[in-house]
Amino acid sequence: MVAGAPLPGGDMSTARLARALGTLDESAKAAVTAAHHEAYRYASAALGSVHLLLGLLVDTEQPVTSVLIRTGATPDMIRRHFEQVSGARSHQPPRAAHLPYTPHAKAILINAADCTNDCGVTHTGANDLWRAIADAASSPAARMLAELAQLGHVHRALTEVAHSRGARPTLTPGTGLATARCMRH
Repeated sequence: MVAGAPLPGGDMSTARLARALGTLDESAKAAVTAAHHEAYRYASAALGSVHLLLGLLVDTEQPVTSVLIRTGATPDMIRRHFEQVSGARSHQPPRAAHLPYTPHAKAILINAADCTNDCGVTHTGANDLWRAIADAASSPAARMLAELAQLGHVHRALTEVAHSRGARPTLTPGTGLATARCMRH
């Protein structure tokens, strides 16, 4: 998979990433842990946005994952697309090593935490990570969802989740799609 376009400037420091990781609730922690396993599985040099996407897909009961499955984008289909486009193979034995985060993965985690903080929420959930992936239009994960014609489904699922919680959707810059900024009250 070709790396996404350069990220906009901003503080992507390790300290800021650590603060963002510290806000994760149990569902988001499980997704990030699964993302680490995905990166190890592919013997990747760093944890990237596609690993975060694959980690989020592990919880098939999660609302966005459920919508993707209903629209035909099963976790296995998304994994096969990733392998086809990137040339990665999952037969690699997992390795025990610390993996750095790619700039896109850092941006997704930091943006999710910043958004929840801006909404007055102290913990970042899996839906917040989904929203940050959907908003990261230049990231490999968002581009892969777009290639599979699933990015619009992700935005609609997030809007449905937000409506069910009383949040109002806003336009996501550069996409023309409405997604709620605050996933929880």
